[in-house]
Amino acid sequence: MKEQQQERYQQLLQEGDLFPILVEVQVEASQTKDKMVDEMLNDPEIKAMDWLERSKVITLQSDLIDQQIMREIVLIPR
Repeated sequence: MKEQQQERYQQLLQEGDLFPILVEVQVEASQTKDKMVDEMLNDPEIKAMDWLERSKVITLQSDLIDQQIMREIVLIPR
């Protein structure tokens, strides 16, 4: 938020509303990521891969999950 929405960040900081919003965003982002990672790890296609291939796919998918969370949760104005 500090980098992407500088004016909003400063406004929330000055009003004392920044910390509660950051906590809310962190909780939502963490819960969403945990759910998405669990779904990925339980995917039968991923489970069937050998460990090296599975490791590559999990790393790539984790990066994509992080990007999706950033777009859909973190960068959304509250």
